[in-house]
Amino acid sequence: MKKSIMRVVLTIILLIGFFCKKNQPPELIEANFPSTGKVNVVVDFKLKAKDPEGKEISFKLDFGDNNQSGWSPYILTESVYTDTHTYQNPGQFDINVKIKDIEGKETEWIKIGKIAIAPLEIGEIFWIFTCENNGETAAFYSTPIIDEQDSVIYVACEFGHLHAIKFNGIEKWHFSLLEEERVVSSPLMDDYKYIYFVTEEGKFLSLTKEGNLRWERDLYNSFYASPALGKFNEIYLQSEDSIFAFNNTGELLWTKGVAGGNNSPIVDEEGNIYFASEKDSSIFSFDANGWLRFEFRFNSPVVNSPFFINSKKILFGLEDNRIICIDILGETLWSRNLNEPIFSSGVVLDDSVFYLITKYGSIFQGDVNGNFLPIISVSCDLTSSLVISENNCLYFRASWEDEEYDTLYGIDLNGNVIFRTPIPGEDESEDWEILSSPKVGPDGTIYISTAKGLYAIVGKGKSKNTSWYSFRKDNRNTGRR
Repeated sequence: MKKSIMRVVLTIILLIGFFCKKNQPPELIEANFPSTGKVNVVVDFKLKAKDPEGKEISFKLDFGDNNQSGWSPYILTESVYTDTHTYQNPGQFDINVKIKDIEGKETEWIKIGKIAIAPLEIGEIFWIFTCENNGETAAFYSTPIIDEQDSVIYVACEFGHLHAIKFNGIEKWHFSLLEEERVVSSPLMDDYKYIYFVTEEGKFLSLTKEGNLRWERDLYNSFYASPALGKFNEIYLQSEDSIFAFNNTGELLWTKGVAGGNNSPIVDEEGNIYFASEKDSSIFSFDANGWLRFEFRFNSPVVNSPFFINSKKILFGLEDNRIICIDILGETLWSRNLNEPIFSSGVVLDDSVFYLITKYGSIFQGDVNGNFLPIISVSCDLTSSLVISENNCLYFRASWEDEEYDTLYGIDLNGNVIFRTPIPGEDESEDWEILSSPKVGPDGTIYISTAKGLYAIVGKGKSKNTSWYSFRKDNRNTGRR
């Protein structure tokens, strides 16, 4: 009898617990939408949520621009809900969502991310990324690298940080040196997506794409030039008085005591490395094992980093205004005088036509036979390297010694100016003649380092798929043909 009573009591308790069980709000499982978009272009949102009691659910979105969706029709739990929105103004917007079940039990607002909406006008500023420390804003000297697959930009600042920035301008992570050391040269990404950079004082580091330190080496040299990537992912660096070869695990392969400068090395298809020396007025080449292939000296300093105009021909400039073309065996093919020195690297349109910009802002179209055609001159004191887009736009930076602001130019191949965008200039007190160069992302956005941060500017088309389309050849800054 007592057992029967106990069973009845337990049954009643269980029934009361069942009927009094508190209804829980739905739980967000995933939310997918692009990190960037453009004004007046539809943005797609996809969301999925689960109701603990298995009830049907409804979604409500806040798009961050003072617009909200209404509650959606109820759908089955764990079904995919889709919505769209068109932004009317540029900017960065926080996206939030509420979810409720069919009985009206709803969540609080849940932040699901941020979207950066670009203006449609070419040349307008999309967003600005800054690095602040103790009330000071870092200058960015290096030219960024762009991982198009993972939609991340990597760039260094003067505080000794390497920043990973998403395409919407939000920092993903940053790596900080234990001791603050300025980074002037540009980072490099190898074929395995490992990142390499060197500080001005000679710390050489490798990171994973997640920002974890792989290794660090002290080279005890001053570095302003950017590294190059070898055929088998070797890393080559040029300091003020030495050159270094490392494998990608950080092992020193060889080093040579050769005077350098601001010139960055390049690598051909066979893995041979070419170095230019401003201090020694020379160009020289080593094979991957460190054996000297050739050396040629001039009566004027080599003032830019060499670049390939095709697989067999290399171009570089001298301080006395000459342009020299050599083949990969070191034979001089031709020499021309453009009346202004070339301090930056050019870009290739195809295997026979290329474009150069002089230190003072004159752009020339050249061909493999040494014929040059003037395109435009903007009359400045210093320029960056060029980058060419798939729409045949040339972008470059021009600087004036007495001006606070530089200008990012966009021109077509006939020399017509498409846009001029002011950007913060570099510190006039610096004694090197290096300007960070623009890079173009897969959606056409132009990224350029400035004295006040990394600027994202609306462009026209992604980078042109040629053999040498930007500073250091490509968006990974490999310097490798």
